[in-house]
Amino acid sequence: MDRNRDLLNVGTNALTSRYQAALRNLVVTITLGASLVEGSAHPSFGLIKTGEQTFVFCDVLHNAGTIWQFSERNGLSKLLVDEHCHFLFQGADNSIWGTDHEYLPEKATNENTLWKLSPEGEKQIVIPPTTESHLFSGVNFTVDRTGRIYYPFDRRIYHRLPNQVPTLFLDHQFGRIMSMQMDHNENLYVADTYESGGSLFKISPEGVLECLATDLKEKNPTNPPFPEDHFNLLFGIGVSPNGNAFVASSGGRKVTKIAPGKSPTTVFRSKSPWYPVAALEENGILYVMEAGYQSKKGNFGPRLLKVDQGKTNLIVSIETHTE
Repeated sequence: MDRNRDLLNVGTNALTSRYQAALRNLVVTITLGASLVEGSAHPSFGLIKTGEQTFVFCDVLHNAGTIWQFSERNGLSKLLVDEHCHFLFQGADNSIWGTDHEYLPEKATNENTLWKLSPEGEKQIVIPPTTESHLFSGVNFTVDRTGRIYYPFDRRIYHRLPNQVPTLFLDHQFGRIMSMQMDHNENLYVADTYESGGSLFKISPEGVLECLATDLKEKNPTNPPFPEDHFNLLFGIGVSPNGNAFVASSGGRKVTKIAPGKSPTTVFRSKSPWYPVAALEENGILYVMEAGYQSKKGNFGPRLLKVDQGKTNLIVSIETHTE
C-alpha cells in the first residue's frame, strides 16, 4: 500500500506542474456544474440492461442519489443510496461500475470516488475519494477487460489502472465531453457537445480517432426543455453488438441512431416535459431513459420506456414509485 501511495504521489507531483492552469479552470467549471445540477442541466444518464427485462439505472434526485434495479418479476428496488452518480458502466464480467460525484462547497470542487458492484452485489471501492481531477475526474469513464479506467481530463482522454499513475491515452483536444461508452471490442466512444454541432467519435484500442457523426444537436429546437442554448446537450451513448450507436440529446428531445456507413437518423423523440438522456438497443427493441423538467416543478424522473415497432410503453417511472 505504501508503494502504491508513493506512486500516486509521484504522479500527482509530476502532473500538477503541467496542469495547474487546467485545474484552476476546472474549479470554475465544477462550481458552475454544481449550480447547473441544482438548476436542471445535469441529469443522471446511466442505463444498463443486465438480463431479460432487468435494468439498472442511476438517479441523482432521490435518496441523495440512488442506483435502482427494475425487473418485471421483482419490480423496483434500491441497490445503493447516497451515491451521486450520473453514469453507469457494465464491465466484461457483468460487474456494474459507478461514481460518487460529491460537490464540496467549502472547497468549491468535487470529490470523486469510483466503485463497482460484483454480479453478486458486493461493493468495492476502486479509486478512493479524491479531489484531484487528473487522478480521476468522475462522471464519465469506461473500463476495459484488464480493469484499465479511461476518463476525460483537460479535454483529453487519460487512462490508468487503480494503483498506477494516470497516463495520456489520446492527445486530442475535445470540445466538451458529455459522455463515453465502450463496445465489446473495446472501441471507445465519445460524445462531444461542442465539436461541429455535437459529434460522436470512435477511438480504437490502439488510439486511432474517427469521427462517426456531426451536427447531432438540433439547431434552434422548437420546444427544448430549457430555453438557454447552452443546455442543448448530448448525453448518454448506447452501442449495440452490430455497431449501431445511439446518442440522446436534450434540446431536440431526440435519440439519434448512427449505423456503420449510414447517415444519422432520428429514431425517437420524447414528449414534453420529458427528454431522453440514454438509449440502448437489443434485438431491434430500443430502451430509453428519460428525465423531466418543468419551470414550476423543477427536475423529476427518471423513467424507462420500451420502443418496439413504433409503439412506446412505459417500463417504470420513479415518479409513481412509493418509497
